[in-house]
Amino acid sequence: MEELGKAKILGNKINYSSSDKINSTTLNFLGICSMTLGEFETSIYARIHDSTSRLSSLN
Repeated sequence: MEELGKAKILGNKINYSSSDKINSTTLNFLGICSMTLGEFETSIYARIHDSTSRLSSLN
């Protein structure tokens, strides 16, 4: 969830610095990267949780 928050903050900065094309493109790229990282982390946690709940249901 923290990564998603960072992506939103970067997204807000893009709007304010749209006159600086290079800067806004860089921030946009960073925003996408951190958003992807957040989703990736979330899916790992979901898989671990899923696996552990399956293991506990077998016992």
